[in-house]
Amino acid sequence: MRAPEETGHRGRSVADEVGWVDALSELHDVAVAPLDSRFVVRLGHTGIPAVESRREEAAIRTRLSNVLLDAGLRDHPAVHLQATRLRDLLAADPDQRPEIVAGLRGKNVADFPFDAMNRALGRDLVVSYLFPPSAETSGLVAARRVRVAARAVDVVAAEPPTSERRDLSTPGVTAGLVGQVLRVPGPALPMSAWAPLEEFTMRGAHLVARSELAQGPYRSIYSRSMPPASHALAALLKVRRPGLPWTAEFSDPLTFDSRGRRRAGRVPDTDLSRELRGALAERGVPASAMRTLFELVEMLVLELADHVVFTNVNQRAVMLQRIDPGLAARVRVRSRITAHPTPDADLYTLAPSTYLLSDDVLNVGYFGTFFAARGLDDLVAALDWLEAPERRRIVVHVFTGEPEQTREAVDDAGLREQVRVSSYLPYLEFLALARRLDLLVVTDSRMREVIGTNPYLPSKVSDYLGSGTPVWALVEEGSAMDQMPDLLRTRLGDGPAGAALLRRLLADVSGRQVSDEMTP
Repeated sequence: MRAPEETGHRGRSVADEVGWVDALSELHDVAVAPLDSRFVVRLGHTGIPAVESRREEAAIRTRLSNVLLDAGLRDHPAVHLQATRLRDLLAADPDQRPEIVAGLRGKNVADFPFDAMNRALGRDLVVSYLFPPSAETSGLVAARRVRVAARAVDVVAAEPPTSERRDLSTPGVTAGLVGQVLRVPGPALPMSAWAPLEEFTMRGAHLVARSELAQGPYRSIYSRSMPPASHALAALLKVRRPGLPWTAEFSDPLTFDSRGRRRAGRVPDTDLSRELRGALAERGVPASAMRTLFELVEMLVLELADHVVFTNVNQRAVMLQRIDPGLAARVRVRSRITAHPTPDADLYTLAPSTYLLSDDVLNVGYFGTFFAARGLDDLVAALDWLEAPERRRIVVHVFTGEPEQTREAVDDAGLREQVRVSSYLPYLEFLALARRLDLLVVTDSRMREVIGTNPYLPSKVSDYLGSGTPVWALVEEGSAMDQMPDLLRTRLGDGPAGAALLRRLLADVSGRQVSDEMTP
């Protein structure tokens, strides 16, 4: 049985670190005293005077913060003092942020008061209706965008979801980079309903105005769909301040769903709809191009955003071929293709993985809905092409939001021996497990017969690629995944090709067993 990974302190022990602080106190006016086998660190009112540069002081305060947190003193005033001092250093020299944040991440990521460190430093605004601790994919992608940008931001988001849709590990993705999260109260948002979209947009605009009154205007805005409410709020801010640079990202086409059906959503006559439609009418957009909620929001992005982000070439082609050719040409100039960001290596080590895996089988991982548009029918077909002894050496580990329903489907398909079903894992635990599996599976939606070109790129591909584990993509010809050379690709419906791939990987498992047997 393969042992789960263990996590612990890296580098020096707490005792060693406290010894370091004790020695530092002779030079930097730091006093260390034992208290109930722990330690309290008090900084003198003069701070740390004997340093040659802000960067040296930042390094000392970062390390001192880790010592305090290692000693279990997360609520001690000295920790908040370090956050405040680091904030002052960042205000004077923002370029220090990557080094400071990297020094504070790791095992202490959940304990340091990053909000105090970043207070009033977020000069860029992120509008993401879904944002950690939401477990939804769109919010996680937005969080990873923030991590890649590596600068302090403020965020406008809906109230955190109910407990079953929360993932308390996800704030670790943006640790050190978020100043304040402006939470908009209200019910969960049905994507096609105007009233909750308007409520989020108007309340969000009010919160942004209050924040700007307190700390000055934001210098840029980024928004991401789904849902469309994120773009609606960003568009309203852009309409009211045309000089505000706006970057808008489409996760998927807005106006039609994954089955090619046009999305409905009535737009009533309200103050908000008149303001947004009026802004488009001034640019010559006809009323026929903004009849539904989704048409209106998509047109707002295409007409008003300074930069439009698509996740793949197919998505841009499909969306632009449906609009006025002149507008399509203008958007092409302002657009860029940027796949979902791949998590950096640190994110794969922040949480332990305790899931048990057997060393004598090929452990295949699938995270998502089973037996659906992006389900595993084609994986099942590949298993059917294997001989019975080969199938017995493969275990497919499925993590899904509907485990009971999936288990019933697995039993009905006669796959109980090959498929092990569990609930979704917290995001960081999922990343940790992805590194330990032998193969990760992702499948395309079948779209060629519906709309001709497949515009979808599953976001989990980026999570998979960062793990270092081989990724098997069951692809539709010409899809975004079909054009990714780092994937092990077989065509949807080609069971024999899938079986051949599994046989090659089974040989690697056999080689691993021989190596283990020969190891003294």
